[in-house]
Amino acid sequence: MIRVIVHVSAVVAIVLGPLVCMSEMPNPFQPLINCDDPNVAEGKSAIYSGFYIHEFEHSSFRISDHCEVWLDIGDDKCMAISNKDCVTFITVEGVMSPRGQFGHLGMWDRELHVTTILQIEKVKE
Repeated sequence: MIRVIVHVSAVVAIVLGPLVCMSEMPNPFQPLINCDDPNVAEGKSAIYSGFYIHEFEHSSFRISDHCEVWLDIGDDKCMAISNKDCVTFITVEGVMSPRGQFGHLGMWDRELHVTTILQIEKVKE
């Protein structure tokens, strides 16, 4: 009888153990990079200035300390800003998306669709 209880306990631990661990892990389908800036004009055309960081699988636009977004800029406009890894200060006009999942692996909660590039200033190559 004791032997059966030990085996059942072991099976329960093996089956339920990973579920307990998974409940404490962050949801892999939630964006990791958020834009909590109250000055963001969602769904409206606006002008934004900040640092565009272009790296492999991680190109983002940091508007403020509280807002980093995925930049939907198009290949032709992207080449005007940068053709390799660098940091650039830019001013653009564009429309901010509602919250969702954007960019590489859906890591950003917002996307800025750029309509016009107003200023480009290289900071670091």
